[in-house]
Amino acid sequence: MRRPPQTLGVRSHEPREASRETTDSLRQAFTGAKRPALVAPFQPALHPILIHFAALALETVQLAGELTNGMMLYLATPARYRQMVTRMADAERTAHRAPTGLTVTSVIPAFRSEDLGAARRFVASAMARGAYTRFFQRSGFGTEAASV
Repeated sequence: MRRPPQTLGVRSHEPREASRETTDSLRQAFTGAKRPALVAPFQPALHPILIHFAALALETVQLAGELTNGMMLYLATPARYRQMVTRMADAERTAHRAPTGLTVTSVIPAFRSEDLGAARRFVASAMARGAYTRFFQRSGFGTEAASV
């Protein structure tokens, strides 16, 4: 596992561990439990508050299956969608959680422009950053990413 960087003397968490800790803190706060970082506890929620993760990586999907009520996928091909839903359900079982019918939503961005050239330049500038290219490749859009 990669070691989190030290920034200005403040410890940086590994992203999924930070998500785990934050989810636990939120659940406690929603029940009215006093949290050390809060001046006063929240009033307990009258109804359950659902927590969903936005997920790109399979590791985040797995954590969603362990901890949350669902996940929101971003730009998932049908094959990637099935892979992610399976990983989430497997994690739910592994964590010995009762099957809850976890909610899955998918976000597909749309851009509208009369200027096709400007839209293409925007996409090309985003794809020039390696992180976006790797994201699209991992999400099942390798051919499309390579063509930009």
